[in-house]
Amino acid sequence: MSGATLDDAVNLAEKGTLFMREGNYADALVTYDKCLSVQLTHLGDLHPMVAHTVDLMGVALLRIGHAEEALETFEKAVCAPPASY
Repeated sequence: MSGATLDDAVNLAEKGTLFMREGNYADALVTYDKCLSVQLTHLGDLHPMVAHTVDLMGVALLRIGHAEEALETFEKAVCAPPASY
């Protein structure tokens, strides 16, 4: 998503969460991946918002039956620094 802003990332995260609530985990995963791409561009890989998105991706992977990939994803999320709020 060239030229995407952090507001776009927030909108994508909200859309992904909507997909999750509907049980549409594959679409949620795709949407969270787009969100992550935007976040990484603007925030880098150690930002708590990035960790949260990675965590949500892990949940989506778990729900579609990709437990091993979900575990790897959760481990990435845990390695990020804690939020400072």
